[in-house]
Amino acid sequence: SCWLVQSRFKPRDVDRWWKIEFEEHRTAHSAPASLSVACGELLGGAPGRQNRDGEWLLRWREAITSEYVRRKRPVNIFIDYSSMPRAVYGPLLIEAFRTSTEMVNSVTFAYVPGEHAGDIDGSRGIEGLRPLVGAEGRSEHDRSAFILGLGYDGVLAQTVLELFQVTHFSCLYADPGVSETSVERALVANAAVIQRAELVATAAAWSVGEALDATLRLSDWYLGARDVLLVPLGPKPHVLAGILAASLRPELGFRFPETSHVRPVQVIVPDGAEPYFTKISQ
Repeated sequence: SCWLVQSRFKPRDVDRWWKIEFEEHRTAHSAPASLSVACGELLGGAPGRQNRDGEWLLRWREAITSEYVRRKRPVNIFIDYSSMPRAVYGPLLIEAFRTSTEMVNSVTFAYVPGEHAGDIDGSRGIEGLRPLVGAEGRSEHDRSAFILGLGYDGVLAQTVLELFQVTHFSCLYADPGVSETSVERALVANAAVIQRAELVATAAAWSVGEALDATLRLSDWYLGARDVLLVPLGPKPHVLAGILAASLRPELGFRFPETSHVRPVQVIVPDGAEPYFTKISQ
C-alpha cells in the first residue's frame, strides 16, 4: 500500500525505510502505481512470494539484527501492514517477541481501512490450511476446535468448515465495522456459519486489543478438552490479534488458508480515512 507514505500520517522521525514487494499480481489494478512509489530499499533485496512465511521470517531476522548491530541498542519498528499478507507481518511479530526480544523495543502496526471495490465472496479457492511458522501450537488432545474469524468471504469460511469436517467451532466478527454497511455485509455473507457456531463474539474492526480478548475468551472455553486452532479470515487487526494470541499462548495454533486467487480484488482507501495504530512493547 502506498497510501500512508503519501499522506499526512507518514511518520517523520524514521531513520530508515524499507518496502516490501511481491512477485505476484504486479500488473493488477493499482499495483503499478504503488510499485512506482519510492520509499526506501527492498527488504531482503528482491520481491518475495506472498505466502513464504519462512522466507519472510529470515528477512525480518536479518533486518532486525543488522539494525541492532548498527545502532548498538534495541530498535523501534513501524510497519504499515494494511496490504500485507499474514505470512509477511506474522513472522515479524513472532520474530520480534519470541526470538529477537533483546534486539526489539517495540513494534507499531499501522492499519489503513480500505473498501473492496467489488464482491469478494468466493474470490479465493482454498487448497488447504497451514500453520504460521513459529505459531504451530501444541497437540495435546485427539480432537480439536476452531476459532473462526469472519470477514466478507462467507464462501471461504464455509469451505474451511466443510473441507476439514469441523464439528466444534466458534466465531468472531467485526462489530462495529469500518463503514456503515460492514457489519450487515459480514452477517449476510456468513449467516449459515454463524447459525452453526457454538459461541459468537464481536470486536471492533480496528481494535487488536478487543479482538485479542475475544479470541482468548473463546479459546479458553475449549482448552482442557480440545486443541484450539485459530483461523481468522476477517479484518487485519483481528488477524494480528490471532497471531498475538498464539505468540502469548504457545498451546494455541494459528492456521491460515492456502488459497488460489480466482481473481485479484481492488481495495481503495475512502476519502477521510485515518489509520489505526497498535503499539506492542516488550
